[in-house]
Amino acid sequence: MGFTLGITNAPAEVVLWNANFAEKSFDYDPIADSGWLEVDEVWEYPSDPLGCITLRILALDAENNIVFDVGNLGPINDGEEYIFDCSTGVLPITQDWMGIIAPILILGLMAGLLLPMMKKGFK
Repeated sequence: MGFTLGITNAPAEVVLWNANFAEKSFDYDPIADSGWLEVDEVWEYPSDPLGCITLRILALDAENNIVFDVGNLGPINDGEEYIFDCSTGVLPITQDWMGIIAPILILGLMAGLLLPMMKKGFK
């Protein structure tokens, strides 16, 4: 199935971008590489990235100077669509992770509100 990756809010001087990651954990052999893409192009990676956490995104200006280089992004999950925000350097959390994190945050918030009220009631 794979995943797709694009960029948004790229600085005006960016003309090309690239993404790559180690296909086997932190061993960069073999490496999955998008090749150089124009700012409005999307990388369509065809295989399961297996939760990769080594995604690297970099961009060049017209003189091949590196405008930004951000690494260790992830996890990257199969079947997802990602848009890297160049202005923040953040790759948004996928919906799958939000399904796990959101309930935990809600339970923590409820516990933080209810525990003090329960302590007052036991005095």
